[in-house]
Amino acid sequence: MLSTKAGKEAYVEPVIEGNNYHFTVKVGNPKDMETAKKGTKFSRGANFRCLISEMPIVPNYIYAEAKAGCMGVQMMAIVAEGERGRVYLPPTPQMEAAALQAQPIWKPEILMPENPRWFSPPLYGLKSYGDLFTPRQLVALTTFSDLVQEARERVKQDALAAGMSDESISLNEGGMGATAYADAVEIYLAFAVDRFADYWTNLGRWQSANQQLSNMFGRQAIPMM
Repeated sequence: MLSTKAGKEAYVEPVIEGNNYHFTVKVGNPKDMETAKKGTKFSRGANFRCLISEMPIVPNYIYAEAKAGCMGVQMMAIVAEGERGRVYLPPTPQMEAAALQAQPIWKPEILMPENPRWFSPPLYGLKSYGDLFTPRQLVALTTFSDLVQEARERVKQDALAAGMSDESISLNEGGMGATAYADAVEIYLAFAVDRFADYWTNLGRWQSANQQLSNMFGRQAIPMM
């Protein structure tokens, strides 16, 4: 389900074509709402059903395939801003290609703890913190991080142009001039980018009731979503 809001229901439906499948988006209520809400999930943990054969897929098989690098991603839908709220569109080859064009120049390589109780992603082959982000998300986050530094310099120059004095003392050192002012703005912007990092992950959940993305940290752990 993409939207369960009354009067604005929308959902993703898989289209099976032989041994292949793709996704389409439909407006309104599906014939079986409960099945649509569950998707391919059978129960807790890595218990799913195959879209094509309808057969159960056991957790050990999923873990083994994921760790072997066989787990991929596939675009299911596009969420756009319409005149009266969200608009849901089926993915096109052009949209999928655009999403795959991003090439980050940096990626966090620090490994997550091997503790399945609190850190589930390593069970699925997502071993480093960098694996929690798609290439496009990494490009966005590094771009905004770099812009924070640029914004600080721009703020400082604007403060000086507005007549603020500058004794070149940082905010941390108790400064009150343009340098300290730029430091303060930089901190607020850094808080915003920090918040982005919690939402712009490949483990973000889509809330069909509120029609918005949910952050990764629902508790002090990183579950597989």
